[in-house]
Amino acid sequence: LALLLGHELYAGFAFRPELDARVSPARGLAAAAIGLSFYVVLLARLAGRRGLALPLPVLLGTCLLVPWLLDATRTAAPGAGFVPLVNLTALAALSVSAAAIVTGRALGGDVRRFCLWVGLLLLVLVVSSEIDAYGQLAPEGDGLTRDDLVFRARVGLSVAWALLAGVFVALGFRSRSADLRWAGLLLFAVTVVKVFLHDMDRLDTGYRVGAFLALGVLMVGASFLYQKMQRDAP
Repeated sequence: LALLLGHELYAGFAFRPELDARVSPARGLAAAAIGLSFYVVLLARLAGRRGLALPLPVLLGTCLLVPWLLDATRTAAPGAGFVPLVNLTALAALSVSAAAIVTGRALGGDVRRFCLWVGLLLLVLVVSSEIDAYGQLAPEGDGLTRDDLVFRARVGLSVAWALLAGVFVALGFRSRSADLRWAGLLLFAVTVVKVFLHDMDRLDTGYRVGAFLALGVLMVGASFLYQKMQRDAP
């Protein structure tokens, strides 16, 4: 049933003569991933805790996301007005991420932890890929060169990671999930390393000092909020 569903969804989007031949295969694969994600969630709900859907998160995390990992988001030409996260391929990747998390919650046990980490990893990857694609595909103009757009995307990626880290930590306290809190802290640590080693190389000395001060204030504030939320957690 899964093979039939995936094939029909792929065929329905990939073999339309009115679509660009470069874009239609990616759309077909994205449509198949979205449909199979919903199918996996339904099957996981029906399976309950009996382990019948145990291999499904692995299927989602490997097979269905392959077209996205193969740069399916870059089917548009540079300057075509690419909008991050508002496209079929991004929706497919987000569907896979959500399906992995929901499947883990339905199955419970160690599978739940595995699915949670797979879902969070896919979420971070798709956000990162979409922001990077914006730097590569956004139209130039208003004095902005391609290098400027790439640099903006690079800085925007650090901001997105910091926001995701904060969301993970907050949700971890709300749901009493140590895995979510550790995922947030790990992502925040990676963000700090990226800012220090990668984002500062194009900044002038004055802006670099200001960025270091802002980053230090952010780290102190994050530490304070983490300790406060830890004390207030039931």
